[in-house]
Amino acid sequence: MRKYVARRLLVAIPSLLIASFIVFSLPRLLPGDVVQLMLEERAYGKDLDDLRAKLGLDRPIYQQYFTWLGNVVQGHLGESLWTKRPVVEELTRRLPVSLKLGLLALVFAVSIALPIGVLAAVRQDTLADYFARSLAILGLSVPGFWLATLVVVLPALWWNWSPPIQFTEFSVDPWAHVTQFVLPAFILGIASSAAIMRLTRATLLEVLRQDYVRTAWAKGARERSVVLKHGLKNAMIPVVTVLGIQVAQILGGTVIFESIFGLPGMGRFLFDAINQRDHDQAPQRAERLAPAEAPEGAEQRGAGGVPTGLGLRRGRGQGLDVIGHGVSSGSAGRGPRSTRPPSGSSARSRRR
Repeated sequence: MRKYVARRLLVAIPSLLIASFIVFSLPRLLPGDVVQLMLEERAYGKDLDDLRAKLGLDRPIYQQYFTWLGNVVQGHLGESLWTKRPVVEELTRRLPVSLKLGLLALVFAVSIALPIGVLAAVRQDTLADYFARSLAILGLSVPGFWLATLVVVLPALWWNWSPPIQFTEFSVDPWAHVTQFVLPAFILGIASSAAIMRLTRATLLEVLRQDYVRTAWAKGARERSVVLKHGLKNAMIPVVTVLGIQVAQILGGTVIFESIFGLPGMGRFLFDAINQRDHDQAPQRAERLAPAEAPEGAEQRGAGGVPTGLGLRRGRGQGLDVIGHGVSSGSAGRGPRSTRPPSGSSARSRRR
């Protein structure tokens, strides 16, 4: 047994390395150059090469990967250049939200699938069976993100109401904290419940045709006892196995649902990091990155006062924060200065 476990673990190591390299490389292969955007919005370096050197992006991607992998092995996951917090702290803060959403979605999936699957198997080829199978096919066919979007948009258009999309902490309002997970968890669990329902029906039908079940019928046992005690227990073995796959599917679906319903979980963190090119860099590289010139208190804002691009702001006792693409300087320094080119005597004095 020990040899088998050790062999399986050794086989898993190359798979994990390949998967980590793919995950590490894909964000850097996305269209758009964050370094060029940073240089165009604010003078964070003399030129592209200078800024890439400060960020550590001038090295080949395999060298960046091995540096990152070495830090991960030591337990240092780096610092998010967007939120200016350690990655471990971000994961610790957001992981409970995703676990709550996934666990509640799994509860909904099992609660819906098992009764309907048992009913469809016991009443095979009846109207209830046809209706249950049709619902299962519909649940597998309708995309969850499309259904979630309709749930948010249509009530707002018809009844001027929409589900809450602002996260509420448990300490602020426990009831609101729990209820905000109900709707996204229910929609997230629909596809999983459809798959579990079809598998429950198929396995229960197979079990009910076994000899020991026919013997229980011949002894005059009640239908409830035969189905639940003799049939469902054995039929649940493959269902429990498939539940592990459904858990991975549900956790993967949280990326979309957390973004739609405004839940600050792991999926939302991943989505924002990809959109803002929040490449994981060493904390010391973030501290070395300081803007050359920027207007005092400058912060670009779009419609509704939302910061866009790479605005700058200064907090009390903190360095400069770069809003929009997640690059920040943790070390305090001189106040930001204007990025506009100097003119007149000031320009000549600067050139001197």
